[in-house]
Amino acid sequence: PVSPDTPDIANITAHASAEAISMESLNLTLTDKVESKLREVIPSEDPLDSASFDVIDHINSLFPTEESLGDVHDGPLAFRIQHIARQVHQIDAELSKAVQDAAKNRNKTKSAIHETQSSIQQLLQKVHSIGRKAEESEKMVNEICSDIRKLDNAKKNLSESITTLQKLHMLVSGVEQLQKDASTKSYERAAQLVQALDDLFEHFAPHLSLTQLKSLKLDMDKCREVLRRNIYSDFRSDTPEVHPDPQTRQVTLRSACQVVEVLGDEEREEFIRWVSSMQLQAYGAIFSPGGDKSGIEHLQRRFDYLKKSLLKYNANYNHIFPRWWNVCGVLCRQFCDITKQHLVEVLKQSEQINNMDVNEMVKALEQCVTFEKDLQRLYSRPSQSEDLEKIKVDIQQLLGDYDEAELYAEPLTAEKIKLRYKYEALMKQQHEVEAQIARQQKKQNARVRAQQDKIEPIEFMNTLSSAFVNYMQYYVQLEKQSIADVLADIRKNEHWMCTLQTIPSEARYAGIDDLLGYIKSSIVRCAKIGTEYIFYQIYHEYRTGLEQYVELLQQKVTAMNTAVAQKNRNSSSKNIDDELIALCLVVNTLEYLRDTLPAVQSKLQSCITEAKLLKKIDLKKIEEGTCVDLAVDTIKCMAQNITEKIGVMFDREIASCRRWHENEASSSDRSTYLSALKAILYNDVALVHEVLLVSYHNTMNSQIERRLLPKYTALVHEVLLVSYHNTMNSQIERRLLPKYTACIFGIRRLSVQGVTELQLDTRELERLLLRLPMIGMEGESSESECPVLLQMNVRPNQNKSVRPYNPYKNEVTRQISKIQCLLKTINNTPNTPDRLDDIAIFYKDVFSDKNGKKGHFQDLSRICEIKGLRKHEIQSVITTYNRMVALHEQSKPMIAAQN
Repeated sequence: PVSPDTPDIANITAHASAEAISMESLNLTLTDKVESKLREVIPSEDPLDSASFDVIDHINSLFPTEESLGDVHDGPLAFRIQHIARQVHQIDAELSKAVQDAAKNRNKTKSAIHETQSSIQQLLQKVHSIGRKAEESEKMVNEICSDIRKLDNAKKNLSESITTLQKLHMLVSGVEQLQKDASTKSYERAAQLVQALDDLFEHFAPHLSLTQLKSLKLDMDKCREVLRRNIYSDFRSDTPEVHPDPQTRQVTLRSACQVVEVLGDEEREEFIRWVSSMQLQAYGAIFSPGGDKSGIEHLQRRFDYLKKSLLKYNANYNHIFPRWWNVCGVLCRQFCDITKQHLVEVLKQSEQINNMDVNEMVKALEQCVTFEKDLQRLYSRPSQSEDLEKIKVDIQQLLGDYDEAELYAEPLTAEKIKLRYKYEALMKQQHEVEAQIARQQKKQNARVRAQQDKIEPIEFMNTLSSAFVNYMQYYVQLEKQSIADVLADIRKNEHWMCTLQTIPSEARYAGIDDLLGYIKSSIVRCAKIGTEYIFYQIYHEYRTGLEQYVELLQQKVTAMNTAVAQKNRNSSSKNIDDELIALCLVVNTLEYLRDTLPAVQSKLQSCITEAKLLKKIDLKKIEEGTCVDLAVDTIKCMAQNITEKIGVMFDREIASCRRWHENEASSSDRSTYLSALKAILYNDVALVHEVLLVSYHNTMNSQIERRLLPKYTALVHEVLLVSYHNTMNSQIERRLLPKYTACIFGIRRLSVQGVTELQLDTRELERLLLRLPMIGMEGESSESECPVLLQMNVRPNQNKSVRPYNPYKNEVTRQISKIQCLLKTINNTPNTPDRLDDIAIFYKDVFSDKNGKKGHFQDLSRICEIKGLRKHEIQSVITTYNRMVALHEQSKPMIAAQN
């Protein structure tokens, strides 16, 4: 690095130091903010422009070593100094030129500023001159126009005075003419005068305090009252049947309606109510409470009276009153109001004397709801056309007892399809007429459309049915009693016990169809006539009825189970076919109920919109809880009944069918108890398989296997039902194997040949159990093996196929393998009498369950007893085994303890 003290650049350093001293005296330091702005305005990468520029550092960067200086006269340093000198000379020349140019420009600028200031002064003088001339011109125009303005105001006032006098003259003459027309009943001209006079009085409204105008207003009001009295008198005395000139009558009364229209909205509404009440004068007297026809059983007569009144009105006044007045709708609404008052009083009297006929009340309520819907559809809005009104009447007559939604609901019948075709054709005509009316309304003037828009639709819904609100608890009680009657009829008339020839075609009890059918029809009826709260109350009755039906089935299952147990105790020869069929029908009925309940719940929820009540509609407890629990319990009862029947046979046959303690010659025939077991399975299990739902078969089979194998292994899989097959299989499997095990090891002594026969019997039993799911389910081959199938009048599962499911087959194989291990241990004989420990070693090696645990010492003890060992020998074997296999490593005992 170059140091300031280097001898070769002493002169340069001295010169730079002198310049630095002179520059320091100028104090050119700028703030950081100014520096940043300068960098933004004049960006530069030259290090000389940097605010942190240091001369020494810059020289060191150019000449980092002494060698880099080169020759003093012709080296890099000399070249750099010459270059800098040229730059300084160039900058001095540029600065000199810039200073000269600035001096010249300064003189030119001063001259331009002076000229500009002179021009501005002249412009200001001209502006002031123009302003003075404008003020003078404005004064002159005001003086000229003052007279014209006065004349214009006079003309305007004169025109207004003439117009006012004309309107006043028209008002006076109009009131006089209206007085004449009111007295002579010239309604057509009076209607026009009333409308015109109302407009004139609205013009003079700020001046009605003047005596003359006030007098005219009073005369106008008197004319309106005279017109009103005359119109009411004409309609009151009108006798269309005997009028001499019907055409004149029609024109006169139609003109009178025009007068009523211009008299105002309140007058029109009052007049329409009066006309409607005139049509219903006799109705109140004929059907008033306390009369012969006042009861709710005569409600249809009331509706017929209204229909006759409407026909009479259409015949006499349909072409007189404007359609948009909707006089028919007002007439129907007054009829509903009067009828409601009558119904409230009649129901109150019936409740006070305790004479409430709930069936008649429900019938009347249904009639009221249907009638309200008809009125809402026909008379809620004014009819714009006779054709439209006729089409609506045709639609009402076509639907009859059907609701519009019911035409498109399942099930579809030929009658419904025909009605839907006619209904859609009429609806198409109705839409075409309504479109034509809409086009005509567009052509009407704005005033007529505004008047028609004021007419609000009449609401008929709940006008009659609301009279029954305080008495709906009787309806809830009626539904409760009706459901109870249905259950009582089911309890009394249901054929609970069926033979092979009387199995129902649907393989379930018919009573569930009666109960569900009543509930569905009740839902439809209640949705029409009841409120959501009443509907929710009745939902509880539906739920209670379903629960009571399931409870009834549970009672029947208990009774049938008791009967089967009594048969098994008294004599094993009695068959239990009828009881098995009945139990299968119970399971199938419960499954059908489970399948139907979601649709019932959906129907219930569709009738309720309130969120709080909607959440409370829930039948899943019955569907997923009560029904499933009872179905599984019923399956267990069937499995238990079959296994008990097999157990009685095992107790009688196994011990006596052979001399198990003797080494007799082996016979090719298997033991007789296997034949008896096969006969039971191919009868009872085939019967159940053919009737029961397939989904419960496996459960049934497993239950039998688990109950019988330990004591009577052969019974397991022959007892399946067609919708619960898996459940049935499991039940049989669980019940059968334990019984078989207990039975064969209940034999006191077994010879080597006897054990061999038992091993062969056990293998045959395994084949029977593995085939159990297919018994009765193999088409024509099943009929030859299971004669009971040929005796059945109904075979619901005849064409259904099933397959043994793997968990069941694996469980049977494991249980049979355990029994074979026990039998092998019995057949194992030590080489010498003093090698009894070999029995424990063999038992340890040969027995192992699916969890890797060894056999239990109690089973080994029973094996030693069968082999004929003495007590101390048995104890020695058990001690040896427990020493080799800890107690926690042993599985549960398979052989039941001997009493």
